[in-house]
Amino acid sequence: MLWLLSGAFVELPPHLRYQRSNMILLSIWIGYQEPIPKAWLSSCVDRLNRLKTEGILLSDGSKCQVLFYGIIGDCPALKVILEFIGHTGYHCCFYCYIHGIHVGGRGGKRQYYFENRIQLRTKRTYELESIRAVETSSNVYGHLGRSLLHDLLDVPLPNSIIVDYLHVSLLRHTRAIIQQVYAQLSPLERTKFDSGLRGQRFPHFFNRKLRAVCDLAFVKATELRNLLLYALIPHLLPFLPKEQLAHLSLY
Repeated sequence: MLWLLSGAFVELPPHLRYQRSNMILLSIWIGYQEPIPKAWLSSCVDRLNRLKTEGILLSDGSKCQVLFYGIIGDCPALKVILEFIGHTGYHCCFYCYIHGIHVGGRGGKRQYYFENRIQLRTKRTYELESIRAVETSSNVYGHLGRSLLHDLLDVPLPNSIIVDYLHVSLLRHTRAIIQQVYAQLSPLERTKFDSGLRGQRFPHFFNRKLRAVCDLAFVKATELRNLLLYALIPHLLPFLPKEQLAHLSLY
């Protein structure tokens, strides 16, 4: 397995920020299992802290201050660097204290039902609970240890944790919403809906065409994004009531 830690300049506009030439490779781990956070990142974080203290000396003799605003990644990567429980465990949310319920008996899964009164984690409790996890070598509300990022980030945890939009919003929530809406349609409506998606024309700078929902298992994240933002509601207009379409547009 290959694990990368890279950095981006938030001052750059998005179309430049995420170009490979503008991404800084900070550290790399290659192994047969997931990395040990401190063995992997302690040296890298020490150098980044030194960079933050000393700044970057520019050619005109001035210094540029360096700030680290946050950490972004998918859930398996975030749980490693944050020394947190995985996203299928109890108290797995980085931002609140939702516990979760095990359903389905042995071999089942966790469900995290909506709660009206959510108790959010604060920067103080996040720090204290991570320290307690180290002292007791136990799981403390999802904390398995104290992350190296506590000493690096200028925005305190958990406010600096950014969950990856591609995996969470597109490949999970968007896919689930589309599947649920598709199940409401009759077989004839599904055929018409799929046909409309296949025939959807886009400008030349769209790199991917739309696939039918019946092929959802093979749909990439960029295709789901195009479907969600540009095609889903217009193609569902003949099939769904206005109230449901209005609610769907809020997402």
